[in-house]
Amino acid sequence: MINLFKNLNFIIEKGESIKDLTPFSYWCGVYLLLGLTSFLSWNYLGLLFIINIVSLFYILDNCFKVYTSFNTYIIKIFLFLISWHFGALSWMFAIDLGLYGLIGNMILYIIPFIIFYFLRKADKIAVFGIVPILLLFEFLLNNISFSFPWLTLGNLFSNQTYLVQWYEFTGVMGGSLWILLLSYHIWKNPKSKTQKYYIIFFFAIPIIFSLYIKNHIEGLKSIDTKIKVLTFNMEKRNMVSNGGELAYGIFNEAKEFENINAFLIPEYTFRGIDEVTFFKNPIHIYLQKIINESCVEILFVGSSTIKKDNTITNSGIVMSSLDNTVSIKVKKRLVPLTEYLPKFLKKIIRKDTFEMNVDDDSKAIVEKLHFTPIICYEIFYSFFINEEISDSSIIYLISSEAFLNGSFYGKLQYNNICRLRAIEQRVPLVKASNYGNSIYFNNTGNIESVSDKVFNVFDIVYPTYKKTFYNLTGKWLSFIIINIIFIISFFINHD
Repeated sequence: MINLFKNLNFIIEKGESIKDLTPFSYWCGVYLLLGLTSFLSWNYLGLLFIINIVSLFYILDNCFKVYTSFNTYIIKIFLFLISWHFGALSWMFAIDLGLYGLIGNMILYIIPFIIFYFLRKADKIAVFGIVPILLLFEFLLNNISFSFPWLTLGNLFSNQTYLVQWYEFTGVMGGSLWILLLSYHIWKNPKSKTQKYYIIFFFAIPIIFSLYIKNHIEGLKSIDTKIKVLTFNMEKRNMVSNGGELAYGIFNEAKEFENINAFLIPEYTFRGIDEVTFFKNPIHIYLQKIINESCVEILFVGSSTIKKDNTITNSGIVMSSLDNTVSIKVKKRLVPLTEYLPKFLKKIIRKDTFEMNVDDDSKAIVEKLHFTPIICYEIFYSFFINEEISDSSIIYLISSEAFLNGSFYGKLQYNNICRLRAIEQRVPLVKASNYGNSIYFNNTGNIESVSDKVFNVFDIVYPTYKKTFYNLTGKWLSFIIINIIFIISFFINHD
């Protein structure tokens, strides 16, 4: 790998003609290899991405050992980002505005590398400095609402959750730090005896700790009873797509199920429900019948909702026989471009989108009904979930995967990332999805049951809830650690 980059640097810096087919094929081969490892790591084996990050350290170091113009530096970084994004997110080509989103995200990811360039050029920071810069960048992506945190490096291990059960202490950004530090020490000097100890330490200790946690949790016998959760998926059911007729169809088929603790009806199943007139709406009548005749304790229903001020939101309606209330949960993290645009972009593009900065009943739902209601895209925000969960013992996720256009890898990555949220909070998670699978994830992130049927009943082990260390410290611990690493990076040798 390193030899490939030496040849690549020789071609770019020494002015060799790329018309020669041999060096040009070599040049292409580097990034094709990185694209392949990106594809494999994000879908199958997360640790493989070490190859990409070690290569990144080499690129960054090499750019400052010989004269490298800013333009050449940006080209090298952009080629790296292309190989990463296209390898990990090739499924985005099939979705609405996916290509624009992919290109936009690559451009956004250049920002931390520009910051690194000028700090490095001024001899203020060593190559190690990219570590805290990338971590700070991820921190910001996970905090702002108009973002795409899918490529948070810690998400790499969503397909190998047995390696990262310690996310209950650090959250997903602990995984980002792990792979960056491990890759850095592999790049630094793997032949050095000291570096070998560093590599063994950074590689082995987290894995051993993770396996210990997993074994300990799975060895505990639950003293609590199971609950029944019913999910619905209208993909394979030829039902009317909205209104009272759809509600009647669901009610008519759900009558056979009894003593259900929670019934989850996916995101956006109903459309245009007026919050003011909801109690007079036939939809409400049949949803209430579901609660009464099937003895359902909690009903969590996805719908677009018209608020009192005519604001349109992507929401979840929560009805309960436990307190006879109707509550509204508004989706607070919306998909950029397709679901949400800042106001200035709305005027330019002339596209209407949902509103998200709207008051809702989320906190009251958690306090009274003891579950965390989450809608689709919100599940990708680790800090957001950490703040929303409070003292609830289970996460209910309603989503629609129609936008993925049947993409196998898009759905695979989506489901895998859900596993990390269960680990971070150490609670079970149940997902109900239109045009996707209904899944029950246990509190170690394992998939206990999966189904693509119209109606699915899951027997959920409802463990005694105990807040995780990550739940107590949240994003502030991550922020403190990032700043400590950033300060340390200024004292590392700049040569």
